[in-house]
Amino acid sequence: MIRKRKHTSQTGPIGFIMIGALISLISIIIMVTFFKSYAGVPLKKADYYEVTSYVKNMKIAMNSHSSQKENQAEDNIVYLAKASKFSASTIALTKTAKKSSNLQTKKTSYTKFSTDLVQKLTDNPDEQKILIHQIKSHAKLD
Repeated sequence: MIRKRKHTSQTGPIGFIMIGALISLISIIIMVTFFKSYAGVPLKKADYYEVTSYVKNMKIAMNSHSSQKENQAEDNIVYLAKASKFSASTIALTKTAKKSSNLQTKKTSYTKFSTDLVQKLTDNPDEQKILIHQIKSHAKLD
């Protein structure tokens, strides 16, 4: 008598591989859709654009030779800080920088503001150090 051999399916291991690939693809799509990287630190897109806007305006405020551009950049920083619902003390830092004509006072105020901004964005101390360093470097606060 001839017995038929049972056919074993190879779909089990292939199925696991396909599910793993699908999960990886979905996570990549989510990362690209909702997150951007600033200095190698992943941030939500809204936070990324907020940080880049602050940095751009701080750089103009610190390095502008035109008082009109400087005033507009400082107004933008104060407005964004209020819109982002920072604490009153953090908003006061932006107002102090705006009122001051002393470059060192502006640097100190914007550096403290940057620290508060980064603490709002991430709880990871290593990421905070990286972001603060990058913001200070790009905004010319060093």
